[in-house]
Amino acid sequence: MIVGSNLNILENFDLKEMGHFTESPQALETMVAAADRVFTEVGKLGDPRNYYVPDDLLLSEEYGEMAAEYIRKTRLLPGIDLAPSENDRDEDNESMLTMYRELKKAGHAFDSDHNIIVDEQGNWISSLHSGHGGTPGYFFDGVEANGSTIPADNLGPGRRQLAPLPASMVLKDGKPWLSLGTPGYPPQPVTEVLVNVLEYGMDPKVAVETARFWQPSDNGRTVRIESRISEDVKKGMASRGYTLVELTEYNWHTGSVQIIWRDDAGKLHGVTDPRRLGYAEGY
Repeated sequence: MIVGSNLNILENFDLKEMGHFTESPQALETMVAAADRVFTEVGKLGDPRNYYVPDDLLLSEEYGEMAAEYIRKTRLLPGIDLAPSENDRDEDNESMLTMYRELKKAGHAFDSDHNIIVDEQGNWISSLHSGHGGTPGYFFDGVEANGSTIPADNLGPGRRQLAPLPASMVLKDGKPWLSLGTPGYPPQPVTEVLVNVLEYGMDPKVAVETARFWQPSDNGRTVRIESRISEDVKKGMASRGYTLVELTEYNWHTGSVQIIWRDDAGKLHGVTDPRRLGYAEGY
């Protein structure tokens, strides 16, 4: 839902004309605004056994057009520059920046992994395995072996803790063409890699390695992003009122995407993200 709704909005913008979001503040602002809107709206949805879930609305062409127009009409006015001077920084903002900079010191965590598999019969599998105590957890004979300590929002038999696990597949001529997924908080890295492939025409390997940003926070005005971005982006986003928190060059918090794709000759290719330990193998 998150990935689909994101792409539904973004297809109403000519991102390729703007330039890549690691080099164009206009493209990055558009990506961030779409992500923030989708996270806010989808985050309010509940278990479909208890609540209506308007997936047909969020994925409709009309809704994508409306949300895109809303983003266009809530941008900064022409001639306004919100870039703060050094004297304008407040203590809360400095504390937040300090906290996020600590991410640079973080090592790799051995928690979840995502597996993409295509067998010789042509079956495609995309599956996230979470073994660190995260949602959804595992039960054997009714006994919790590991899993989430997050309380479910919905009470009642068979109710579930909703988890954003977009194990995604892209079809071409009705057949699987590309499959991808990632551990961590998957929707945004999956969206960004799909935009790289489908909009910018990148080879999947390049699409995975290209710098990414983490989902926006602080009412969509703070963006955690890998440091491989241009000075134009830094200055352009600051002038638009955004705070960029630079992570390391390759940061595992931005996802660790695994991909298998099929070329025009039918040959399968695989790539693993350099942000975590991974392995691509063919038979």
